[in-house]
Amino acid sequence: VTDRLPAWVKAEGGKLVLIPERAKLVKRIFKMAGSGYGTPSIVAKLNREGVPAIGKTGRWVKGYVGKILRDRRAVGEYQP
Repeated sequence: VTDRLPAWVKAEGGKLVLIPERAKLVKRIFKMAGSGYGTPSIVAKLNREGVPAIGKTGRWVKGYVGKILRDRRAVGEYQP
């Protein structure tokens, strides 16, 4: 199961632990979306500010930000 953790969580000593700087980014993305920013605007803002991406591509893209916003694990839900 730990091979499929979201980018803001890591396995450490057999436990799941938040990666603080990444969890903060996920919270920021949700706040931006809640304030009316669309996915393209969120991506543009993060890239413009030079915020390090947490996905596999090394840069913020619409697909990944959209995936974060739809991911139920971001709100603490896990369904194996």
